[in-house]
Amino acid sequence: MSMLWLVTRTFRCKLSRWTVLICESTVTCCRRPERRRGFRTSLRLDRGSRVGYTKRQFRFEGGLLAPAWNLLDHHEHDRDSLSGSSSVKAPDFFRTDLVSHDKTLAGNKRYLSSLLPPPMSTSEYKPHLITTSGLVTPALALEVLPHGLTIHKLLLQTDGRTHDIVIGPEKPEDHATQKYTNSIVGRYANRIPVGTHKIERNGITSELKTLANENAEVSLHGGPVGFDAVPWTLLSTENPPTLFSKAEVDRFHTLDEDSYAFFRLVSPSGDQGYPGTLIVEAVIALVNPERPRTEQMPGPEHCLGSVAIVYRAKLDGDTKTVTPINLTQHWGFNLEASLARNAELVKDHKLNIRADHVAELGHKALGTGKFIPVSSVPTHAHTSTLIGQNMPNSGYDDYYLFNEKAKSTIPSRIPLASFTEQTNLLEDILRPCDTERADRPEPLVTLSSEKSGFTLNFDSNQHGVMLYSNALAKPTAGARKRIHGGSGVSGQGDAYGPGTAAFLEFHHPLAAFLYPENKEKEDTLLTSDELYHNYVRCDVISRPLPPSDED
Repeated sequence: MSMLWLVTRTFRCKLSRWTVLICESTVTCCRRPERRRGFRTSLRLDRGSRVGYTKRQFRFEGGLLAPAWNLLDHHEHDRDSLSGSSSVKAPDFFRTDLVSHDKTLAGNKRYLSSLLPPPMSTSEYKPHLITTSGLVTPALALEVLPHGLTIHKLLLQTDGRTHDIVIGPEKPEDHATQKYTNSIVGRYANRIPVGTHKIERNGITSELKTLANENAEVSLHGGPVGFDAVPWTLLSTENPPTLFSKAEVDRFHTLDEDSYAFFRLVSPSGDQGYPGTLIVEAVIALVNPERPRTEQMPGPEHCLGSVAIVYRAKLDGDTKTVTPINLTQHWGFNLEASLARNAELVKDHKLNIRADHVAELGHKALGTGKFIPVSSVPTHAHTSTLIGQNMPNSGYDDYYLFNEKAKSTIPSRIPLASFTEQTNLLEDILRPCDTERADRPEPLVTLSSEKSGFTLNFDSNQHGVMLYSNALAKPTAGARKRIHGGSGVSGQGDAYGPGTAAFLEFHHPLAAFLYPENKEKEDTLLTSDELYHNYVRCDVISRPLPPSDED
């Protein structure tokens, strides 16, 4: 059934220069200067899988309209710049008991406000919108929460339809209980044995005291209160990043200001048992393709754009120390969940991982430091095969070590002495997806769906990837997004279950600092003399579907 929207008013906002028309099943938006030339775009809002969104002012959640009123709520200081034209009569079939007959602006606001969720209780759960640049209807958009640097939504707009390709709760604040769903994890990803560990790098020594959280013997994802569970600070021109060079910041200034955001977290010494005060900064960016769709590549496939995430970290203080660090984005993908049929499982997604070894796991799923050839374990041979083809009954929760030839040459640690204002490690990371890769490796991981026509190509300077199939998820716990066919309400029994996502977590080998053989290799330790540099990039490719295949 279509969502029915009353044409309440046309609003003009001097502050944003947008004209907004709210009408039945359609939101039409145009910039005031182009309106005389007939420039206009329309987006369908008739079901969860066809939710529309437009740049800056709008968020649409599972078919519910959540915003012309943001112009009022977010710009209180500019209320006087909003004026309304005469209201349009409601269609006869519209529920008159829900419609305010007050023809004033306030009356219409009260009506539509009744449809909206309550305001966020704290700013850490307020989504920050990032979009590709230069488009009224961006091909890519994502919402990131300061809480845990969490990607709440990753939206793709193609062929007049909107898809959210990451799983998770409907309400941002539900990430507090649905842990590790598209958030960062740190200081250290995955599992470390509980206890006291002596660490040393380049003659600098320290001590790590890991705290139990998964069970009495395992410290998971940085401990009981890891980086996923705390608010990050959204940076600005008044509070700029400090771990990116002037050349790198200037490079971002060449992009649209809405297409990236910097964040910072300061983790004090002793936080979750980790030594040294650690300053961490991250940037999340969306990069447009260089050429329009019709000029990109032969055949029907085209690049919608790219998601780039870069983490930087540095130990603070006058006393030299060393700390373990192994950050990753714990994001879970389902490329079919937004289709009308709401495919729940990812077993029919194709997955290719350029890995020749998988980590051996021991007691309590802790890594042993050893690796098993993939060729000897068919279950772990992901060579453009369906995820469900050889998936064990317990699902996947495994770390894959990339082939030596496939690994990136981009360093993950840089001596601070050589890092200057002219240093730029981001130029290749921010290249459009339809141009040369330069120093970036060929895709290390590819995830694709025949049903949706989407393909994700990942590259990173990390040496491996964790594949987790959401094996421990329980449909009775948490919430499923409305755009994915759920109620959006926690505890309704329709949350995500096992096999509903492919979490692809790019990071260095498990607890590498525990094993002496890594001393001269990648030991996942950072000293006071070094800068941590970790990136992951995802190129989003779309293939139009025949009408019979569309949802």
